[in-house]
Amino acid sequence: MRAYYFDAAGNHVVLGMLRRSGITPEEALGILRGADRTPLAEHPSDVYCILYREHGALRARFFNPDGSREDLCGNALRCVPFVLADRGEPHERVPVHTGVGVVWALHLGSGVGGVEIPTDGFSVTDSTEPDEVLVGVGTPHRVRFVADLEDPALGVLGRQWSRSELPVAATFVKLEGTTLCVRSFERGVPRETGSSGTAAIAACVAEAHRAPDEAREFRDVRFPGAQRLRIRFDRARRTVLLYGACRLEFCCDLVTEGERLACSG
Repeated sequence: MRAYYFDAAGNHVVLGMLRRSGITPEEALGILRGADRTPLAEHPSDVYCILYREHGALRARFFNPDGSREDLCGNALRCVPFVLADRGEPHERVPVHTGVGVVWALHLGSGVGGVEIPTDGFSVTDSTEPDEVLVGVGTPHRVRFVADLEDPALGVLGRQWSRSELPVAATFVKLEGTTLCVRSFERGVPRETGSSGTAAIAACVAEAHRAPDEAREFRDVRFPGAQRLRIRFDRARRTVLLYGACRLEFCCDLVTEGERLACSG
């Protein structure tokens, strides 16, 4: 298995590309998490993505650091074209089978990756709480609009929602002009994430639900640390395009040295 570590606009993504059949995504996850003699052990991981081919189709499975599953991870999918480029495979526009169906991973230039996702499976409902919207975009998000993103209470609330018995991703949003400023606490992740693709999409869906007359085709989404993602809704095609920076930090082949794993190449 070849392992990749990306900084995807502040989201730390570990991808494992399986080269042979016979290893399940869950087994591959165990290998990545057990690679304690590799550079992977020296970096935080917000999400794991296992890529593999089945009957010729490229498939992706997503796992949180605690081992729980997600059907979709926008930032991980944005990294897929760079993995395929490393392997010398076509990578400009690639269909990827996920838990929500087929999406398209896009190479949009040097250091920029995107993913185009059908919106037919999205859900949006009003919460019983004021200024809240519940959004499903492959992972459930509880979106709350707030006046102050620096409020310390948001950190407490975000950890409560994302670690409860029925956890959801906690997404806090403040509208500044036409930019959505977001803080995200993903379920299964022990800390606040630097950015989240599904949180960016959920924030845009929630804002359009609250103010449909002001719905925009394009949206800028800003996370703490000035990390930015860009959203484009194509209502005719019923898709959403998520794009932003991707930086490959390192990659290596995981090989066995005695009873432990090490990096080669």
